[in-house]
Amino acid sequence: MALVLWIWLAVWWAGFAPAVMTFDSVDEWNQTISGQYRNEHPFMHSMTIALMRKMWDSPASMALLQTGLLALAVGLSVRVLLRGARRRRGLIVYALAFFCFPVFGIYSVTIWKDVLFSIGFFLFAIVWVDRPLLNYFIGINWKRAIATGIGIAYFASLRHNGVVIAALIPVIVLLRRDLGRRNRAALACSVAVTYAVVQLILPQILHVSSKRVPFLRELTVLQLVAAVVVNNGVITPDERITINVVSPVNQLAAHYNCYISTSAVMSLPNLAEDVFDDPAFIEQFNTAASHILIRNIPIVVADRACMTMHMLGFGQPRWSYLYETGISPNTVGLSLNPVWPLRRTLLAFLAWSEEYPQRLLFWNYAPFLIMLIVAWRNAGSGPIRDIALLVLTTAAAMCLFGPARDHRYMFPVVLIAPFLFTYCLALKTTKEDLK
Repeated sequence: MALVLWIWLAVWWAGFAPAVMTFDSVDEWNQTISGQYRNEHPFMHSMTIALMRKMWDSPASMALLQTGLLALAVGLSVRVLLRGARRRRGLIVYALAFFCFPVFGIYSVTIWKDVLFSIGFFLFAIVWVDRPLLNYFIGINWKRAIATGIGIAYFASLRHNGVVIAALIPVIVLLRRDLGRRNRAALACSVAVTYAVVQLILPQILHVSSKRVPFLRELTVLQLVAAVVVNNGVITPDERITINVVSPVNQLAAHYNCYISTSAVMSLPNLAEDVFDDPAFIEQFNTAASHILIRNIPIVVADRACMTMHMLGFGQPRWSYLYETGISPNTVGLSLNPVWPLRRTLLAFLAWSEEYPQRLLFWNYAPFLIMLIVAWRNAGSGPIRDIALLVLTTAAAMCLFGPARDHRYMFPVVLIAPFLFTYCLALKTTKEDLK
């Protein structure tokens, strides 16, 4: 299965060779050239690109890494499902979905941190659910448990909101009583310690710049404040003065939209981004903003609901952001070199998948969330419920705090939900088997 899927993903790679790169990934590529890393995009992902460049100095190296890991993960998941299968019809549908849904093809060849993060999350889900794999990587040897924990911390470090799984995985590990106490402690501690080292110590050693990170963390807050202004919410004169230090409130309102913060904020003519270099001002700003948002909860809820609907695939298609197909303009010579007949065919397939009614099948993530909830309820307790809760928590964090409506933020849901759903229902597994 893994080899067959990789061949299919290689077709996508050939159609978009050497890889799809947005402004973010081009910026990370430039960091690997200069050797000066920044942390507005997690530096571990940028350094992964740098490592792959040493093996093959082309964006294709990252695309092949992603397609290979995705094929491996899917093949492993099919093996796990076959091992416990009681009926195989559901398994056939599960396997075919990876060939039919365009999201797997186009995302696997796009250099986004969300892709590697999601594949790593998927691999952990497979290991956590399957008893033989769990014993091999964690249960038999505490040294393997430590190595597994380091791998988990690495994948969690590929996205800023990976802190959610970095914090929750040690908890579910310590609560899993069918693992030896020493191995549980080894896995939980290795995840927590490695993640802390990566986030707190490694940037200092490698001189990674975090100058813009405080400002980027405030983008969603600025978007929500703008929503309050646009909807005539209540803001006191003192709070308005504080917000005006960053940008005149009327300009925030004029550029507001509910589906992305960066286009609204980055185009402000009088944006004072540097004020967030002062920790005292950050505290003052967040205090004022929290009072504004709490006082205007209905407006905040409406903004987040709008963002979530776009993220899940509802709303007007012109405001959605599903995928990219090229390489952003750059000065380092990165350009497309695809097999053009394949590219034209795949572009036509992508365009067709965006149209209604098929859009509701291929680019609507609500059914995947329903699969997760069904898996969680059906499992009752045990590893399936652990993973379902991890994925739902990660998805909720993106809906609550995400700065944009990008579909890629929900890629972990798309990868993991069908696996859990098939494991629970299509294979007719009982609750006792899942404990």
